[in-house]
Amino acid sequence: MINKSNYINELIILGSGGYLALSFIKYFYFNFEQFKTIRNISLILFTSDYKKIQKFFELNDIDFTSKFISVKFFKYSQFKEVIKGLNSYVIFNFSGYNIFKALFSLYNYNYKNNLIWQSRIDFTNKLINDIIEIGNYPLMFLLPSAVWVYSESKLSNYFYQWEDTLNLLSNNSYKVVFRLGIVLDENSSWLKILNYFFKLNIKPVFNKELAFPYIYLQDFFKITSNLLNFNYDLSKEKLNIFDLFVYSTFNDFIDYMLSKNYSSKKFINFYISDYLMDLFFKDYYRAMFLKSSKDFATFATKDLKDF
Repeated sequence: MINKSNYINELIILGSGGYLALSFIKYFYFNFEQFKTIRNISLILFTSDYKKIQKFFELNDIDFTSKFISVKFFKYSQFKEVIKGLNSYVIFNFSGYNIFKALFSLYNYNYKNNLIWQSRIDFTNKLINDIIEIGNYPLMFLLPSAVWVYSESKLSNYFYQWEDTLNLLSNNSYKVVFRLGIVLDENSSWLKILNYFFKLNIKPVFNKELAFPYIYLQDFFKITSNLLNFNYDLSKEKLNIFDLFVYSTFNDFIDYMLSKNYSSKKFINFYISDYLMDLFFKDYYRAMFLKSSKDFATFATKDLKDF
């Protein structure tokens, strides 16, 4: 049941130039009527690339003035000043070095790990310490984490520590963690890579236990909409963790893609060994895929419609 104390006046989006954040902003704009707790909201975007966001708005015909939504842009150095004057605000932290980029990046392994640590743990820790210093706590702090927290790798520890920073907010805010699988939509980098193989009549074949936990982008946003409408029973005393992924093996997911889009074509199997994946992608491979689907099944959502 929505009560007046739960109305949201300001929505802060950190890392607003990233793909997931921009996709959420687009969803928010075109589905604004679904957000019953929001009235004449200020959308506060923190970014280091203002022009990128403006271009995205133009390409997608996004004009917030038509929705009675004010949009303001700020640099991260202005964060403390901005939150001083806010009332009943929510933070959505999309910031963080992209793990997909880390997987394929040519940067040194330790350098990439340092980027992940600084952009996620150090950054979020600083934000929350700024909030504590000002003493104006958000109604809700939302953190899109990842299923990799369940892996057996250094990344698992990183994600646990990242999520744990939210506990610094104590009982002053609703602390929400989304443990997302690989986020898929028509523009997904994963689908683009697979389609590249398919167009060459090549079917990648992996270790049969190789897990591929995933969630569709629209499912994530529908759950986010329900969350911002306070349709869930949340607690301020602990982390509210949402395991948002269905599980599959990589091979099963590839078979599904082929049956859906390439059912009439014949393919040559191209076997990719664990050794090669581990050699090229190291800990990121072990974190993202090596745990078997049977292990992930313990945490996976049986049916996202349950949300």
